[in-house]
This record gives sequence, structure tokens and C-alpha cells, in this order.
Amino acid sequence: MPVGRLLCVDYVLAGGIRPDGLMLVYDGGTVTDERCASVRLPPDELSAWSLVGRDVAAARLVPRVGRRALAALDALSSGTVAELEDGYPLPRT
Repeated sequence: MPVGRLLCVDYVLAGGIRPDGLMLVYDGGTVTDERCASVRLPPDELSAWSLVGRDVAAARLVPRVGRRALAALDALSSGTVAELEDGYPLPRT
């Protein structure tokens, strides 16, 4: 899949054994019927997949990742880039 424009930059604070990190989310394009038909799951890792709406997706994800996903979707619709820290928008100065 071609990589589109940058949607989200999320600075993630260290936690436990995980160091600080920078998560970048790019536009991956539109999910077509053809792309859906080409999905192949690794049988030892995943048994199913589905397309869901934004609220269901956010509820199924770890809270920080859910916030990041929603921010990226909002940036996609508004034509902006979301700047986050641990999934929360950075204050504007």
C-alpha cells in the first residue's frame, strides 16, 4: 500500500521497560473490496479481522492508541497533522 501524508505525531513517554518513543501515523489510503479480499492472517497469531467504525475501534484499542487513532482520523478529515503526547493533544501556544 502506498504511504500517504503524515496524519499524527505522538510522543510516547517511557513506561516500565519501554523507552520513550515517537509514533508516526500516515494515511494508508482507502480500504477497497479488493484490498479486503487480499488480507491474509497469520494463523498462529490471528483468527479473524473486521472493519469497524471509529468509536468501536477506539474502545477496542489500548486507551493511548485509541486516542491516537481518533486524532489521526480527525487530522485526515481536517487536512491537519495531530501533535500528541501519550495520545493527548499538545497545548497550543
